[in-house]
Amino acid sequence: MQEELKKRKRKAKASRMASTSTSPTSAAAAAAAGAAAGAAAAAAASHALARFGLHGKRALVTGGTKGIGRAVVEELALLGAEVFTCSRTARELEAALAEWRSRGLLVEGAAADVSTPEGREGLLRAYADSFEGEARLDILINNVGTNVKKPSAEYTKGDYDRVFGTNLESVVALTALAHPLLKRGAEASRREQKAGGERAATAAVGAAPEASAVVLVSSVAGGPPSMRSGSLYAATKAALDQLARNWACEWARDGIRVTAVRPFYIDTPLAAGVVGDPAQLAQVLAATPSRRVGSPQDVAGVVAFLCSRASAHVTGETVAVDGGYLAAGFWPE
Repeated sequence: MQEELKKRKRKAKASRMASTSTSPTSAAAAAAAGAAAGAAAAAAASHALARFGLHGKRALVTGGTKGIGRAVVEELALLGAEVFTCSRTARELEAALAEWRSRGLLVEGAAADVSTPEGREGLLRAYADSFEGEARLDILINNVGTNVKKPSAEYTKGDYDRVFGTNLESVVALTALAHPLLKRGAEASRREQKAGGERAATAAVGAAPEASAVVLVSSVAGGPPSMRSGSLYAATKAALDQLARNWACEWARDGIRVTAVRPFYIDTPLAAGVVGDPAQLAQVLAATPSRRVGSPQDVAGVVAFLCSRASAHVTGETVAVDGGYLAAGFWPE
């Protein structure tokens, strides 16, 4: 019996050795397969960089130290853009900049309140001063926003000025001030493209003409369905959606694409009053087919796409980031 067991063990060992040994032919095949896999991975990475990478792009993001704005700053920087942002609070800005620098992200910023003319002008001066060489802008993200929720008949002149000044007037005025920089950015990118600096990258995407990108952070509160978000807030967001369409047509000849993103409830400080209340949260989830509240990163990913070469033929569009809210209509469980 023992001799038989020894024979079985020797046979099993020999079988294992045979199965793990590799002939010169199979070794060469394995090496070739590994090389092919490596080449495929490199090609995929190169294609992704050409389509979605933002290396060499300069971006300005308003209100970039928290919520959606912060997620957008980080997304663009991680994709290779040099980002400039702002906050009304210098201490908050410095803390965010310190964190980003520790992570190796190319982000600078200035304390500025873009709801005021002085703040907007100061922001653009600080932006221009932060870059060497030609002052140009490739990406503008209008993100700042606020809200005052109360019955419509109870709004005051101060409420109106605050909501419209922050959500609408600041966007119109800042984008108008930035227009020459955005136009210059498109012209510079197209010169580089013609000179061959972008030839290899753009060949993979059909060599679409380079363009600057403006993205407005709007909201599904702008309609068409109504929602209990405050009528002034809703009016400003509806205005942003139409601005995206008008500007897209007016500025196409300048090499500027304009789009808007339209989030539903996102887990940010602005939505904390709703998301943090169990009863209200349950209502939000019931109206959301995905049955979850969105994250700032959900919005940032769409914004990054709208800034990339992959969206070169997309302009004048408003993209909902809402978990299916607008599509749901009457869809009870």
